Amino acid sequence: MPFNGTTKRFDRIWQFVDQFIATANATRTDFDTTLNDVRDSLNAAITYLEGRDDSLSLAATDLRYIGSFSATPTTRIGGSALVNGDFYFDTDINEFLVYKGSAFVGITSLTTAMKAFLALIEADDDAGVRSAFGLGTASTQNSSAFATAAQGTKADSAVLAPSGLANAVTDWNTISAIESGLYRGAAGATNAPTALSANGLFVKTSATNGFLILMDSAGVVFVRSLGPSGWAGWFGVGVNSESVFTNLDTISDKFVSGSFANTATGAPSVGGTWVGLVEQISNGTIKTQRADVLGVRYVRRFDGAVWSAWDQAITVSHPGVADVLLSYNGSGTIKASHGVASVTRHAAGTYGISFSAPFLDTNYTALITLGFLGTVNGTIYSAKITDKTLTYLDILTLAGASATDFSEISVAIWR
Repeated sequence: MPFNGTTKRFDRIWQFVDQFIATANATRTDFDTTLNDVRDSLNAAITYLEGRDDSLSLAATDLRYIGSFSATPTTRIGGSALVNGDFYFDTDINEFLVYKGSAFVGITSLTTAMKAFLALIEADDDAGVRSAFGLGTASTQNSSAFATAAQGTKADSAVLAPSGLANAVTDWNTISAIESGLYRGAAGATNAPTALSANGLFVKTSATNGFLILMDSAGVVFVRSLGPSGWAGWFGVGVNSESVFTNLDTISDKFVSGSFANTATGAPSVGGTWVGLVEQISNGTIKTQRADVLGVRYVRRFDGAVWSAWDQAITVSHPGVADVLLSYNGSGTIKASHGVASVTRHAAGTYGISFSAPFLDTNYTALITLGFLGTVNGTIYSAKITDKTLTYLDILTLAGASATDFSEISVAIWR
């Protein structure tokens, strides 16, 4: 029962039925012959497997590996067709060959990229890896291989001063003539947004353009841009100063806010003991301050020489600002209005005025004036309130004792 190396099967060459007649006895030597045949067949199979260069485990896990041969294989293991990437080891030339297109080729026939990859993974040490990448030797890979000495000097001077600190400036406008980099300015440096010391990053995009980001020692951030016409003004970003001022007249910061007490120099003349808030904006010469004291807002201005007096700011909630203003005629047609939704004429001289928004209560003051345009006589004109609610006001207009429609009726209401 020898092993057939071509069919990869065992062949049975004889049978007991062919060697003995029925009822005949088989001797022990007959059985030894049979067992020896089995032994020889197994040994032949083992010899075949050993002849495949221990490739059975690789072939079992990677169908692309066909095995070791002296002759070029024409199929995969099992008889399936070859595909690109299949490979085998040629025992005649001791080299792996890869199937490419329609034939097996050697590694030297592969693309440059594949050969470079193979050279990389086959490198014995770091020198071999550098050689595979064309980098030369380690001794030549210094800073001069990546930048000229002049470029390196410029980079060093722009980012760090010789002492290792950011470049010091006394005038923040002068950095436009230097290069991009980190800069520091001491307290009192000119053209700064505050009088405090600060650190900045300047990015120069061209000879006349760039921008500067600055943070002062109080943690307040400012930015400004550089253009063909020069530097723009400073702009505060997330200003979060928590300063407490004792003298409002001497605040020098361009963008700042803080608190002050009633005893502070320059504070609004408001009686009592209190703490107020102040905000200042400035272009370096002209300043404007806004202060909030006991719920009232005050403003003043510095013209470069003296401060003006504090003025109370007029807001929509100021008691001097009317909540309702209305001008209409006797037919109920509105000529102009503020805070009015509609006017309804119920009868001669009788009107209902609906508000745009309700009042908080009915303790509001209403002023009504009447007139016949172009008419002069001795008749007494008058108006009276007939109903007063949060949402509307009913009025009656009279000429003498008669309800009358007038050509001009004006209403103002305060609360």
